[in-house]
Amino acid sequence: MEDTGVLVDNNDSGPRRPPGTLGGTFDEMRAGVWRVNARHRASRRKSAWNWLLPVIIFPMFIVLWGTGAILFQVGSLFAGVTAAGPHKALLNFLLFVPLVVPSISFACVIGTFVVYRIPAARRAMDAEDQGFPGTDYATAQKALSKAAGISFLAAVLLALVGIAASR
Repeated sequence: MEDTGVLVDNNDSGPRRPPGTLGGTFDEMRAGVWRVNARHRASRRKSAWNWLLPVIIFPMFIVLWGTGAILFQVGSLFAGVTAAGPHKALLNFLLFVPLVVPSISFACVIGTFVVYRIPAARRAMDAEDQGFPGTDYATAQKALSKAAGISFLAAVLLALVGIAASR
């Protein structure tokens, strides 16, 4: 059997979606092997260029989350929300907390894009991705972008629910 670099569960109950996709991640979670596979995939990262990712991603997350929170708060003011008490707490929770996931996802997309533009970093990352299906730049960016878009839509829906419940 060929070693593809990704572990699979022994109870293979059907065709699996490709690694590196959201569907593939859900398949691994359902089979109970996601954590083991994630550690195996993470073991490939050994270059110093990987330290640049959090330096870009964390500040980008703070900026995106703060901007989104301010925009949602301004939107609730334009909607005429003047609730006090528990309704205000629900509104604040639904305006700020759901933005965390899309902010992290978008920050990861932007941070990876920026680091990948550095030729030496690109060569190091491409070399590390060899033998680990689904971890290449294009696949990872596509999956992160999809996760960011879906989570952003969910955050907007939750914010609208909060605004409607606070009126």
